[in-house]
Amino acid sequence: MEAYTTPKNQQAADELAHKKEVKKRLEAYLERAQLKRDLSEDDFWA
Repeated sequence: MEAYTTPKNQQAADELAHKKEVKKRLEAYLERAQLKRDLSEDDFWA
């Protein structure tokens, strides 16, 4: 678990930052998808 909090080198730090960014974008996408589903529940399955 420590590897995630204290990267050993710059490459590890870059990979960690990339993973965090991807996770953030994915969560934002899922939130938008959920919102879209909530707004048009009927249209979603059409």
